[in-house]
Amino acid sequence: TLKRNTTSARRDRDLHNVAGAYGGLVLLVIALSGATLVFMGPVTAVVSKVADTTPYPAVASTPLPGARDVGVDRAVAAAQAVFPDGTLRYVALPQDTAAAYLLFMHQPGEWGANGAQSLVWVDRWSGAVLATRDWHALTTADRLLAAADPLHNGDAFGLVGRWLVVLAGFLPLVFFVTG
Repeated sequence: TLKRNTTSARRDRDLHNVAGAYGGLVLLVIALSGATLVFMGPVTAVVSKVADTTPYPAVASTPLPGARDVGVDRAVAAAQAVFPDGTLRYVALPQDTAAAYLLFMHQPGEWGANGAQSLVWVDRWSGAVLATRDWHALTTADRLLAAADPLHNGDAFGLVGRWLVVLAGFLPLVFFVTG
């Protein structure tokens, strides 16, 4: 706790300790979720040894003779047909002729207000849905892995969580000044 009516040295020490005790928990969550994001492949491999995880589908678009790219609008329409209650968050454009559109949809109940864990792969030549990944059908392990991003940026706890992450960014300065 912070003691009142004390010397500045004691106040600095108390602030250092309190910031470390409470802020350290926030920094730990940020660090662990960040490490999970950076090393998602190895972390998923370890988690899949002890819990059921859902692998991402291998998809490819097959170019048809004379076919033209269906375009983003048609890909979005296909994704919205799959998840009608979902909100489009991001479209990954195909990078080569065999790649598909990948659309990130946020469904009600997903962690974080801005993220998207429901995915739709759309064939760029036919507009057909090649594969989906539904948040509501994911295993508990999948959901915990998916929580890394909203935990890391604070989105998992809304505006309060985002402010905690911002304030945690100032903790090293507080530690330096009070240390």
